[in-house]
Amino acid sequence: QGKVSKVMLVPDCSAQNHCSGHGRCDAPGRCTCQLFNGWAGPDCSLRLPDSTSSIVCDQAAAFVGLPLECRFAAKNEGAPVEASPALVSFTVSSLARRVAEVRQLESASADSEGIRLHVFR
Repeated sequence: QGKVSKVMLVPDCSAQNHCSGHGRCDAPGRCTCQLFNGWAGPDCSLRLPDSTSSIVCDQAAAFVGLPLECRFAAKNEGAPVEASPALVSFTVSSLARRVAEVRQLESASADSEGIRLHVFR
């Protein structure tokens, strides 16, 4: 009788740093991240911001028709994390009514200061 051997094929995610240890490689070059544990991104290396994050604006008051420049300070468990505009979205509302639109500044990127935003009415 011939012997039957099992062969397990494992997809290659070496270009994604093997999903940074925070996800699993489901297909070549494709990671599925542990979102419920706060990990995201193409290689599962980005921490998702949590409720310890904050939005800090340059002025204490907003005026109708004028943009208000703010920055989003992304944090996870109180520690700063790298923020990606692809992972962050905002809705400014009051009593279930949308009152403002938030746009990332085109020239801005995520940095140590956070994601810079303009708030429009």
